[in-house]
Amino acid sequence: MSIKPDLEGASIVVIGNFNPAIFHPLWFKVNGLLVGAEAETAELDVVSSEITSFTTKWCRVQVLTERFSVDASS
Repeated sequence: MSIKPDLEGASIVVIGNFNPAIFHPLWFKVNGLLVGAEAETAELDVVSSEITSFTTKWCRVQVLTERFSVDASS
């Protein structure tokens, strides 16, 4: 008998020097990283010079000045 987890996912974290203010969901759409209505329906928490945070149906994106992370789950 195999046990299948209820939730599967992956996270990517990149450490560097970022400008969080540019990483609006529409930026991801223009650059082909979000398609269709994903950018327009993203739940936007904050976009500022220090942090950007939003959620789509399949991922959560958070960008700080020194860290960029994407958490995806299914």
